[in-house]
Amino acid sequence: MMNLLARSSVRHVLGLLGCTFLLGGMVGMLPAQANLLLNGDAEAGTLAGWTDPLGNGFAVSTSTVASGQYSFTAGPSGPAGSYNHELRQDVSVAGLAGAIDAGEMMSSLRGVGRSNAAGGYVDAGYVQLEFLDSNGSALSTYGTGTFAPHNAWQSFADRRVVPVGTRTLRLRLRGSRPIGGSTDCFFDDLQLGVYQWRAMGAGCAGANGTPDLQLVEPPWIGSTYELLATNLTGGFGLMVVGFTGVNLPLQPFGLGFGSGCILQASPELLQPLPQVGGQGTWSLAVPANPALAGFEVWNQVAELAPVSAVSTASRAVLR
Repeated sequence: MMNLLARSSVRHVLGLLGCTFLLGGMVGMLPAQANLLLNGDAEAGTLAGWTDPLGNGFAVSTSTVASGQYSFTAGPSGPAGSYNHELRQDVSVAGLAGAIDAGEMMSSLRGVGRSNAAGGYVDAGYVQLEFLDSNGSALSTYGTGTFAPHNAWQSFADRRVVPVGTRTLRLRLRGSRPIGGSTDCFFDDLQLGVYQWRAMGAGCAGANGTPDLQLVEPPWIGSTYELLATNLTGGFGLMVVGFTGVNLPLQPFGLGFGSGCILQASPELLQPLPQVGGQGTWSLAVPANPALAGFEVWNQVAELAPVSAVSTASRAVLR
């Protein structure tokens, strides 16, 4: 009965993903539900979704934008002279407490910012992301520092494990000026997301060392999940794709595998992995189907060569 249930579950997931695998990703895709921020790109034309905790003023700009029609700016507000500004948005992740406290959730922040300078004075713009516990205390903080070089848009990006105990993500857009009546720093295209991805096991070495599996793009529903395999030798590479974990020694099968080669991803699908210069990329266009939420995708690379190897494995949970 358990085997029948397992096969039924696999068929269900393959049915949901089947158009992606069989048609090479030719799926009608909706925008990824990856951005937890409301109005992160300012395209509402207002400060909707954000708060001004200092009450010192923030605005939207149409004159200095990175993309679209609007950006955020500290702008002309307050008395002349030194002045500070902040725009803030809190995102609750309390619903993911179990995965966060298991150390399996990652955060992804990206965007662009700009600090303008003139006459030796800098209107400094910078971003902070705080990981807050249930009491509002900061467990960890990421900061961009002042955007530089000045007078040009600068991109920033950060990925990290969400600290155990985190219940709220707080994004702070901060600006300050030393003189004058306008704080000319700008923020645009802000994206904040969380995803569940974890590297598993140790792999086993081939002629070029142990293949490694690295995350390129997170496993978000309605987006493209992408992995990079490194330390390959130019042999015949296969991406093993499954929906659960296993612990299967490969040495008994021969094929050049040694005693430490363990398959950890259930082999529901085997896909050739082309490689260039010892690296190969694999991607999965995940349909924008809410029914996929919570499904696991396990990956591992096996490379057949005179000394065959397997990579570290990975476990992703679609969200």
